[in-house]
Amino acid sequence: KMENSLTDMIENENCQPDVFTLNSLIGSYGNGGKIDEMEKWYDEFQLMGIKPDIKTFNMMIKSYGKAGIYDKMKTVMDFMERRFFTPTIVTYNTVVEVYGKAGEIEKMDKHFKKMKHIGMKPNSVTYCSLVSAYSKAGLIDKVDSILRHVENSDVVLDTPFFNCIISAYAQAGDLKKMGELFLAMKERKCRPNNTTFACMIQAYNTQGMTEDAKKLEDMMITAKDSLDTKLIGC
Repeated sequence: KMENSLTDMIENENCQPDVFTLNSLIGSYGNGGKIDEMEKWYDEFQLMGIKPDIKTFNMMIKSYGKAGIYDKMKTVMDFMERRFFTPTIVTYNTVVEVYGKAGEIEKMDKHFKKMKHIGMKPNSVTYCSLVSAYSKAGLIDKVDSILRHVENSDVVLDTPFFNCIISAYAQAGDLKKMGELFLAMKERKCRPNNTTFACMIQAYNTQGMTEDAKKLEDMMITAKDSLDTKLIGC
């Protein structure tokens, strides 16, 4: 269907494909893991004289990363540098996330350092990827380092970040730190969500701390009822 629509567009002089069309195809095929199709249409658009933009490259990097084709991911980044496409925060966050999920800690750290070296400021998404990777690798000392850094920075910490770091300490069995972060989360006006509660409840139950788990379950129900009441009153 997508290819038929594109064919119709090309045949219609009043509706010609452009970089937005290219990005739609790249995103669709790339996210679906259809790398060959993604590459085919990238080449087709090049022949049509339609040039890619930074969004195109970011999507290709993510697609190659998800597919575990790291050499092509690097090729895209090298191409961007040669053609003077300035990487964005999305570019680096994607690379950090991809290498982190693959357990490639050294490569992840390398790109994180490069990101800071060129003056690009990491955000909560960056740090969440780092925390998840370090936690998965059992490097809780590095999670400690990240936490100290962000606490003394102006990085805006959101609920997903707190969920990420609470999960890291929960998996490490450091329930004291997990509880402290839960309190810090509320102090920063970050609303805990179902993910927050589920992670902590599981951690307490795993350690046999059923009373603490029950308290959180009650708190989760109260928080949900409070939110429902606010929504009804809107």
